[in-house]
Amino acid sequence: MKKSYMLAVSVLAISSTWAQAQTAEGNTESTETVVVTGSLIARPGFSAPTPVSVMSADDLAKQAPVNIADALNIMPQFGIPGNTPVGGGFGGTSAGTSSLNLRNLGSSRTLVLLNGQRVVPFSTTNTIDLNTLPSALIKRVDVVTGGASAAYGSDAVAGVVNMILDTDFVGVKGTVQYGNTWKTDYENYKADISAGTSFDGEKGHIIASASYLDSPQQVYDKNREWYTGVHGSSAIVPNPAYTATNGQPFLIHVGHVGVAQATEGGLITAGPLKNTQFSGPNAVPSLFNAGTVAGVLAYGGNAETFGQDNAELAQPQHSYNVFARASYQLASNLKIHADVDFGGDGGFNSAFPDAHYNNINIKIDNPYLPAQTVAAMKAANITNFNFGTTEGNLGFLDKGFDSTLYTGSKNLERFSVGLDGAVGDWAWSAYYGHGEVHSIANWFNDPYHPYLDLASDPVSAPQGNSAGIPAGTIVCRSTLTNPTNGCAPLNLFGVHAASAAARAYVTPPAWTRYFNRQDSAQISVQGEPFSDWAGAVSLAGGMDWRSEAAVSTSDALSYTRQYYAGNNQPFSGAVEVWEGFAETIVPLAKNQSWSDSVDFNAAGRVTSYSTSGMVETWKLGLTDQITDEYRLRGTWSYDIRAPTLSELFTAASSGTRAQFDPVTGTSPNILFTTKGNPDLVPEKATTFSGGVVLTPNWLPGFNMSVDWYSINIKSAIGTTPNALTACTAGQTIYCQYVIRNAAGIVTEVDSLPVNTSQATSSGLDVEMDYTTDLWGGSLGLHGVASYTDESTSTSNNVVLDNAGSVGYDIIGGGEPKLRGTVTADFRYGPFSQTIQSRFFGSAVYSNAYAPGYIDDNSIPWVAYLDLRGSYDMSKSLQLFYAVDNVLNTPPPWIPSIYTSSSAPYTPPSRLTIYDGLGRYFRVGVRANF
Repeated sequence: MKKSYMLAVSVLAISSTWAQAQTAEGNTESTETVVVTGSLIARPGFSAPTPVSVMSADDLAKQAPVNIADALNIMPQFGIPGNTPVGGGFGGTSAGTSSLNLRNLGSSRTLVLLNGQRVVPFSTTNTIDLNTLPSALIKRVDVVTGGASAAYGSDAVAGVVNMILDTDFVGVKGTVQYGNTWKTDYENYKADISAGTSFDGEKGHIIASASYLDSPQQVYDKNREWYTGVHGSSAIVPNPAYTATNGQPFLIHVGHVGVAQATEGGLITAGPLKNTQFSGPNAVPSLFNAGTVAGVLAYGGNAETFGQDNAELAQPQHSYNVFARASYQLASNLKIHADVDFGGDGGFNSAFPDAHYNNINIKIDNPYLPAQTVAAMKAANITNFNFGTTEGNLGFLDKGFDSTLYTGSKNLERFSVGLDGAVGDWAWSAYYGHGEVHSIANWFNDPYHPYLDLASDPVSAPQGNSAGIPAGTIVCRSTLTNPTNGCAPLNLFGVHAASAAARAYVTPPAWTRYFNRQDSAQISVQGEPFSDWAGAVSLAGGMDWRSEAAVSTSDALSYTRQYYAGNNQPFSGAVEVWEGFAETIVPLAKNQSWSDSVDFNAAGRVTSYSTSGMVETWKLGLTDQITDEYRLRGTWSYDIRAPTLSELFTAASSGTRAQFDPVTGTSPNILFTTKGNPDLVPEKATTFSGGVVLTPNWLPGFNMSVDWYSINIKSAIGTTPNALTACTAGQTIYCQYVIRNAAGIVTEVDSLPVNTSQATSSGLDVEMDYTTDLWGGSLGLHGVASYTDESTSTSNNVVLDNAGSVGYDIIGGGEPKLRGTVTADFRYGPFSQTIQSRFFGSAVYSNAYAPGYIDDNSIPWVAYLDLRGSYDMSKSLQLFYAVDNVLNTPPPWIPSIYTSSSAPYTPPSRLTIYDGLGRYFRVGVRANF
C-alpha cells in the first residue's frame, strides 16, 4: 500500500525547478541584469547552452534543512554526498562537515563558489565545507550540470555550484528551528539572524548575518525496527551447499552475522581450549560456537553481532557562521565592496575497534585469567594460547573533528575586497581574497600498539623482584626490568574489565592539526565591441591567480606509525596557478523564418600549474530559439581537474586492521599505508550535452527541459583500491602494493593516487514545471529526474560499472540509475502546503554478478513521502514545519560482502543513499521586518 500510494504521488507531481532556471538564464522583463551561471557574460535575454538548475531562497526555506547540503542533495544531479553527518556506517575523516558530489564523480570534481568566488577548502582534498558558509543570506543556488572548466577553472569537471548571496538585502530577518526524529534521538537546534541597510543617500550598503546549529546526539542502527528485524546484522557469504553442478547460487544472504575469531570479552582461537570465550564483566568461560565461517565472519552459531549493532546512522555536529559585507558607490561608474566571514563547525564519529583475530599470545601466568581456565591449561599441559578480541575493553575508536574557517579582515585572517566599474561600453571587475582554515582532529580509544603489546602481558610481581615492587602486585612484565616505563597492566578478559589507568596508557592522546590557506585574485572585463548581421557580439576575458598551501602536524607518537588508526605524518604542500580566459557570444541569426534566434557561445582558458605545467581548456556551445515554444541547446567542452594537495604531497600514514587473506587462509593484522604522488598530472575530460527546452503556448504555465550528457575522463586520478582484495580478485596491477614476509603473510598494503584510470558518466536529465490557479489559490507541480545510463571506471583494462549497482562488493558501490524528486505545492491565502516525493529506481547489488551467482541480486525501488507547510501569521511572521519520510519507509536490504574487512561493522544498507533514520521533523518560526 505504501509503494502504491507513493507511486500515485509521483505520477501526479511530475515537474521541477525549471521555471526558476529559465528566469536566471534570461528574464528580459527584469530591470536587474541577471548573471548567467553557465557563462562569464552577463547579458539579459541570453540563454546559456549549458543546463542550469536553480534552487531559490524560497525553495531552500521550504525544505527547512538542518544544513544547506541537505536541501541541495535532494536534487538528483547530486550523487552520494562526499561528507554528511547522516549516512550510516563507521568512520569518516571529516566529522561535522557537509559537501557536494555532482554526477557521483566525487566532491573534488565539483567546483563550489560563493558569489562567483572560490572558497578555501576545509581539507587538502579540495573539498568545500558548506556548513561554514553564510547560508542565511543565500538568494539562490545555481547548479551548472556539465563541464565548465573553461569558464571557471579547474575542478569543474562534473559542474559548478554557485551560491549567490542577497547583497542588497534591506531589513531584519531571522529563523528559529527545532528538529528531531520520531524516536526523539536526533534533535537539532538552529537559529539565524540577518540585517541590511543603506546609508549615505543609498551610496553605501551593509549586510550582516549570524547562524548557529547544534545537533548533539549520535544514532545507532540497533535503535531502528528495520535493523532489529530480519535484516539486522547480516552479510553476503559463500553458500556452503554450492557446487559447480547443483544449480545453487555461489553467494547467499544470511543473518545474525558476527566475527569468527574474536569476541568482545575475548576468545581462545587455537589449541586444546579453542572456542573458549570469556563473557560478561566477570569473564565467565563458556563455549563459543562459530557456526559457519566465511572469512572474518561467522553465522549460524553464537558469534557476537555488536559491531553491526553499533553502526552509526547519524553523528553529532555543530556549526556557526558570522558574515558581513559593505559596499560603497565611489562614483557613478565605480563601486567598492568588502566581505568578512568567520565560520566553523565540528563533529564526532566512531570507527570500528582495533580487533585482533587470533594474534594475541596469552601466557598461563597472566593474573587476569580465570582460575577455571588456568586449571584447564594445566590439565591440557599448555602454557599459552592464541587469543582474539574485538577490544570491548577499549571501546570503539572515536574521532572528534573541529575546524574554523576565517574569511575576514586582518584580525580574522581572511578578507575579500573588490571593485566593479565601467569604462565606456566596457564593464570590469576585480577582487582579491585570502582565506584560512584551522582544524584539529583528535582520536580517542586509539590503541598505540607498542603500549598495547606491553600492557597485554601482565604478571604478578614475584617475591624479591629487582624492581622493588611488592609481591603479588599485578604489573606489566616489562615493568619488572624497566620500573619507570609507565606501563599499566590491561585486563583483556571479559567486557569493560580494563582499569582506567590501563585504558589511558594503551590509548595515549593522538591528534592532527591542519592549516589550509588560499589566496586568489581576478580581474575581468566584458563588453559588446561590435555587432554582426544578427546583433551585438559580446566578449569577456580576464586573468585569475590562485595560491594554495596546506600544512599539518601530529603528535610525536603518530610519526612512529604504530597507532591503530590515524598515524598522520607531517604534511606540507603548495601550488600556484595562473590563468587567462576569454569567452564570446556571437549571434548567428535573428528573426528568421526558421528560427527566432541562434547564438554561438565559445570559451577558452589557459592554465599554468606550478606543479604540472600548462594545460588548455575550452567550451563550444550553441542555442537555437526556434520559436518562443522550442529551444535547442548543446555544448562540447574539454575540462580538467588538477591534483589536490593531498594527492600530490601526502606523506605516508598508516593504520592497522585485520583482513582475511584468501591466499593463506589467515586474517593477519595488516599495516594499511596511504601516501601522495608528486608525479600526478591534471585529469582531462571531454563533455557533451544537448537538449531541448519546451514552453508550449497551448499549455500556459508548463515548461519542460530534456538534456542528455556524457562525461569522459582520461588520465583520471584514482586511489588504488584495497590492493589485497583487488589482487586476489584477479586485478594483478595491484599485487605490487601487497607486501608479504618470508612466510607469505601479508604485512603491509599500500595505496596511492595514480593517473592510470578512466571514468565515464552519461545519462538524461528531465525537468518540468506547471503552475495554475486552483480553488482560489495556486497550484505548482514541480519535478526533476536524472537517469544515469553509464557510470564506469577503468583501470588495468578492467571496467567497473557502477550505474545501478549499489552493493558493497569490490566493484564499488554506485547508485540507482533513476533518481528524482517531485513536488506538489498548493498556496491559499496565508496557508502553504507541499507534498514531496523522493524516489530511487530499482537497482542490483552488483553489475558484475552473472545470473544465478547470488541468491538475490535485485534491490527494489524506494520512494519517500515528505510534507512541508507554512502559515503566515502576519506579513512579518511565519510558522513552518517539515517532515521527511512521513511513512517511515525502511531502507532496502543491502548487506556487506564477506571479503570486506569492515563487514562485521557495516550496516546492512547503503545509508548514504537510502534513509535509515526514518520519520524526521522540523518546526520553526521565521520573522522578516
